[in-house]
Amino acid sequence: MGKQTYASTPRYRIYPTAQQRQQIDINRYRAVKYSSWGEFKRQIRYKSERYGRQLVSVSRFFASSQLCSVCGCKYLRAKRLTVRNWTCPVCGAPHDRDLNAATNILHEGLRLVNQASAA
Repeated sequence: MGKQTYASTPRYRIYPTAQQRQQIDINRYRAVKYSSWGEFKRQIRYKSERYGRQLVSVSRFFASSQLCSVCGCKYLRAKRLTVRNWTCPVCGAPHDRDLNAATNILHEGLRLVNQASAA
């Protein structure tokens, strides 16, 4: 994990990340998953400060996988986790759930940075 955070930190000026829900759960898998995500965010936060970069957190309620990254249409059928690929009913753009969410998180993070710098 250290190599991943080190390799990406000098390359980018802004790191938009989605907030994850932190909850206490007996299930070991979830505990490991959340602790790993927390450690990854800690390292990214430390290294972004070290290299003079900016870390931006996007709200966990932001509908990143449901919004079309091309036209902005909200597609409610994509809310179910079983829907991995979908086509926008407005513009017809095909989307992979994860890639579309990553694009939308990037756009939202840049919007938040621009909004903060304008204020």
